[in-house]
Amino acid sequence: MPPISVLPGAVPEAWQSDSTYHPVKKQTCGCFAGCPNCQREGANRMRTAKYLVGGQGRLDAVRMTPGAGNEPQQFVPEGQDGPHESDVFPLATTADPFGSQSYNLNPMLLEAIRMSDLFWQLSQNTDFNDVVDQIYYQVEYVTPWVPGTHGKKSSGMQSNLRGVSTTGTPGVAYTMLLKLYILKLTRTQIKALLDHTDSVYIRALGFLYLRVGSADGFKELWSWFEPYLGDMEELQIDGTPSTKTSIGDFARRLLTDQDFFGDRLPRIPVLVQRQIDANLKTWQPPPEPPPGQADQGGEGGVGARKRERDEYEDERARLYEESQSPNVKGRAKGRKNEEERDAETEQREAYERERIEKEAKREEERAAREREERAREKEERKREKEEEEEERKRGRESERQRELERKKDKERLRKKRDELETLDDKIKALRAKIVDKENAEMATKRAGAAPVPASVKKGA
Repeated sequence: MPPISVLPGAVPEAWQSDSTYHPVKKQTCGCFAGCPNCQREGANRMRTAKYLVGGQGRLDAVRMTPGAGNEPQQFVPEGQDGPHESDVFPLATTADPFGSQSYNLNPMLLEAIRMSDLFWQLSQNTDFNDVVDQIYYQVEYVTPWVPGTHGKKSSGMQSNLRGVSTTGTPGVAYTMLLKLYILKLTRTQIKALLDHTDSVYIRALGFLYLRVGSADGFKELWSWFEPYLGDMEELQIDGTPSTKTSIGDFARRLLTDQDFFGDRLPRIPVLVQRQIDANLKTWQPPPEPPPGQADQGGEGGVGARKRERDEYEDERARLYEESQSPNVKGRAKGRKNEEERDAETEQREAYERERIEKEAKREEERAAREREERAREKEERKREKEEEEEERKRGRESERQRELERKKDKERLRKKRDELETLDDKIKALRAKIVDKENAEMATKRAGAAPVPASVKKGA
């Protein structure tokens, strides 16, 4: 499918406006991009609404239809080929200030994406494969903002307004990422993104889909990322050679870094991050394939994926041609013999068994990780309680020591008081003797030659 063409910027003549800021189109229901019956048409109308005064028409449309006409994909009943609702990967339930689901995206970036023309144009693509085709044609970098536009002051009449000069232009990759979130991808579709052979940026968007919007505390990240840590297919994160890296290093960076080219990735819970860091320390790259199985071009798995692209395109073309027929099943029966149908049935059953086995293994690994995490949490709580109890014991012991010191201080003060009182009594007794002696001497002087009493001499 070719890329979406840019629509003209002129407002159609069929439009009329009930005010400067609310352009509407003549229609029986009188809605404004909010009616389920004409939501798609409303999305088409609003592509040019931002060219009105201040772009207020687009802003009003974003408030009323934050999905811009984009809707979840159609699921098929169990037992039929196609996406099943039971296989949908759970996403974060965070919401923006207006109550719409935000999928853990930066609020400023989310608002810019919803206001962009590309996001409204993507409402025409309702199928997963169509969106993947648009990613193939349009995505050449995977940064949140168009490189060079975010965080830099721009010029213009509104450059001094808060939030206008430094917001930037949302990147095509993140616009496609929001579209994928709205589609509600299944685990099978996410696996198809991660293993895609057409474009490395399709694979990178698969990793971003998991890293940004995962629910349940990012507990499944390691099981999804671990098989690709040794992948050496190259990509340029911002489209320039300076950010050239491999898919494996890109996945590792998403697991360990929170800053991502002008944006902040959602925080991974501490316990999950510790487990991921421990797994990364012990992770070993897979062994090199034998020479007979290696790629003849010297590129390993990358070359093998490139060789598969022609087969992939041929299969896509065949399926597309069959889908145009009003009676696909009848034509297929008339074209295939019994042996081919049996082979296809066996292949489909083998694929289904493999998928069920992988899912069961993934569930077992997830349950084991949850048990380990609960055990670690229990151990940490036990250790914290022991530390708190030890701290309380130390506090009580310290309080007893302080109480003993206070008692000792009181005892020393009492002894000092007793010593001072004893000394004071001695001083008083000595002073009394001195006074008696002086009185005796004065009495002797008055008496003249009168003999001194024996008691006075003895006292002296």
